Amino acid sequence: MRFDYILDLQGLLRSAVFSWLCRGRRTIGVKDWREGAPLFYDVAVPRPGTDAHAVDWYLECLKKVIPEPLFTDAVSRVSEWLPMNPTAAASASGITGYNSGGNRPRYVIFQPCTRWWSKHWPLDSFIQCAREVLARRKDVILWISGSKEESSIGQRIVDQVDSSRVRNYCGAFSLSETVEVIRLCDVMLTNDTGPMHIAAALKKPLVALFGPTSPLRTGPYGMPDSVLTARRPCMPCFKTRCPYGNPALCMQDISVESVVEALLRRL
Repeated sequence: MRFDYILDLQGLLRSAVFSWLCRGRRTIGVKDWREGAPLFYDVAVPRPGTDAHAVDWYLECLKKVIPEPLFTDAVSRVSEWLPMNPTAAASASGITGYNSGGNRPRYVIFQPCTRWWSKHWPLDSFIQCAREVLARRKDVILWISGSKEESSIGQRIVDQVDSSRVRNYCGAFSLSETVEVIRLCDVMLTNDTGPMHIAAALKKPLVALFGPTSPLRTGPYGMPDSVLTARRPCMPCFKTRCPYGNPALCMQDISVESVVEALLRRL
């Protein structure tokens, strides 16, 4: 088999080399020179603006594959890109014990971890936030989401709040089940993570915490009002480790009070 098109949206050396080795008829990628990736593309697509969102950049790449008017039609139906998976939805409902009745609880997801330590809101802040939200809203059930490796962090939150209303689901869901769990929730609190982008694609209410990365470039797409951030002259630094503190000072600056109020407004 030979592919007609290969799209590399990561723009790293390894992804570019892998794309080139696939020997497609046309290799298209983002024009990002940090690791020299465009050297391996037939077409390198520039970012449409200095602070253009990554999604808009990727759509520019897609334009090279899908001609008009098909491209505009596809983008207009973006809400259909993550249709419900009935099997995964049933599994997610079963694992969480989701109650869809008229007097059902309000379900809040906390996503406390990311790959970059600098993007972490302090764990103590997540714990304080959980305590406050549960105290002020007696109808809230809190789900902690993350990978299996992050389960101990989820358990620390459970152990320090009302454990009867908090569930640690770190490592409990497949990717498709994760999509459906997010579809079930009423609001999500998250750092800059992959699940944040799933929530944005589903148009779920969320509170997204940003520090070292740019919400203009990689924030929840189409939902700028969902972002909470601090103000420091070094932001955004795009560093995986903060040279001034751990957790990063910009993430420490985001107050628990502001996050609690943002969550409660969305419930």
